[in-house]
Amino acid sequence: MDQERGRVGYRRLLAGCILLLAVLLCSWWSLPYRTIEAAITSQLLAFVTTSTDYSDHFGVSNALGTWQWFRVTTECTSAVLLVPIAIATAWLVSQRRVRIDRALLGFGVGWAIVATASTFRLFAIGLNYHLYGMPSFWITHNLVGSLITLASTIFALFVQVRITTSGADKRGRSFEPATGAVLR
Repeated sequence: MDQERGRVGYRRLLAGCILLLAVLLCSWWSLPYRTIEAAITSQLLAFVTTSTDYSDHFGVSNALGTWQWFRVTTECTSAVLLVPIAIATAWLVSQRRVRIDRALLGFGVGWAIVATASTFRLFAIGLNYHLYGMPSFWITHNLVGSLITLASTIFALFVQVRITTSGADKRGRSFEPATGAVLR
């Protein structure tokens, strides 16, 4: 029985490490991911103004017809924001009371929240450039973008942990005096 529990623990640890490694690799080599983000942002901006995308760049025209290209950089992509969510998921997967399917569902929902907020942030940067020109870039990118990123990551972590632990085994450890500690 103890040997089987040990194998299950190693499997959980391995699953958590594989997930963490996959997210780290996605963050490190993120050009395809950033290209998708730029394409989605460009498509959303097309409802408001003329826009286009090329690789990990999206272009926006302002009211005067001047074009500005914005690059979704490695530091700017939502792939980097998946790292804290993956760390939390890897740790939660290693816990025996947590169901792995709930942990992966929580990770997926957390990723969706972060990716949606990141796309909204990129859309806001492009829209403000279109409306107000380059002077709005600092406020939109550094101030508002940072607040959106911080709030969405904290919210995603909260939702992810909430979903993951909602299906967890609520029983604690019970101790029986006659036989010693019994883990349930």
